[in-house]
Amino acid sequence: MTSTNNNTLLQHQIYLIRHGEVAISADICYGQLDCDLTDSFENDVIALSNFIRRHQITGQSMIISSPLTRCLKLSRAAQKQVDESLELKVNDDFQEINFGTWEGLTWDQIGKERLDEWSQSLLDFTFPEGESAHTFDARVINAWKLLNEQLRQFTTKKVIFIVAHAGVIRSILSHFLHIPLAHALTLKVDKISVSQLQVVPNQPALSRCAGINNHL
Repeated sequence: MTSTNNNTLLQHQIYLIRHGEVAISADICYGQLDCDLTDSFENDVIALSNFIRRHQITGQSMIISSPLTRCLKLSRAAQKQVDESLELKVNDDFQEINFGTWEGLTWDQIGKERLDEWSQSLLDFTFPEGESAHTFDARVINAWKLLNEQLRQFTTKKVIFIVAHAGVIRSILSHFLHIPLAHALTLKVDKISVSQLQVVPNQPALSRCAGINNHL
């Protein structure tokens, strides 16, 4: 849709939603490891579906999901419950960080020496055959900027539900709030939580963060 003067101050609602509990032991390293969800899944679907119903605008809403099962399974189930015509898009760049050969290993298997190397350089350490926090952040923010470019073209309000991961949400919040990425690592992002951004793509100074880490 062609941009016009009508969208100069148009405000879009973006909801950043983290997936639910995963069926994997707490001592396992996982980022892009594709793990399933726990028995809480059905309750998570109900919570997300009810949230979408309350906040969607028919014909002007969309779900954008990470392709990983813990996000996409939840997104598809909520779409089915709310309205199967609700648009659902998958964005590979909203996947969690790639831990490379560490994926699926226990922290003990990775070993204290490698973990110490990581902790001494959290942003620059590149996981073997994976990516660094800086590389991951650049990937996510590039996808976020492309989304904002798309929003700039619309002349009606959009409501977008992004179902993703803690790292993805922290990166977007860091960029949006102009917080150094190192500081954003301290942001708490619980499972089945939502952070809300009110985005004015053509006047970014008027964009606002309306909430962080609220439970659905």
